[in-house]
Amino acid sequence: MRVPLSWLREYAPIDESVPAAEVAVRLTAAGLEVESVEAVGHDVSGVVVGEVTAIEELTGFRKPIRYCHVTTGTTERDVICGAANFVVGDRVPFAAPCCPAASRSARKRPTAGCRRA
Repeated sequence: MRVPLSWLREYAPIDESVPAAEVAVRLTAAGLEVESVEAVGHDVSGVVVGEVTAIEELTGFRKPIRYCHVTTGTTERDVICGAANFVVGDRVPFAAPCCPAASRSARKRPTAGCRRA
């Protein structure tokens, strides 16, 4: 089970200055097993604000797929996205494929079913 350190601090008196590794040591000493400590959300370098300028709903797939055109003010990109919780004009976090915060699946590749090039 994954437990965020912020959640633990809500229920146990753990000072903000105590690092996560030390909390893991203390939990283990108390008889609780800690498999790993993972830092998440710390490297968001390269993430910029992008504005969605066009959305094309792609059909014929198992789940909803959207082909979106996004501008960051300096570049324009076409992006395949499975999320449906935004509309044209929304500003969203955008991580280009070369960005450290981008997932391994974020990379340039040909996509079938898109009408725009």
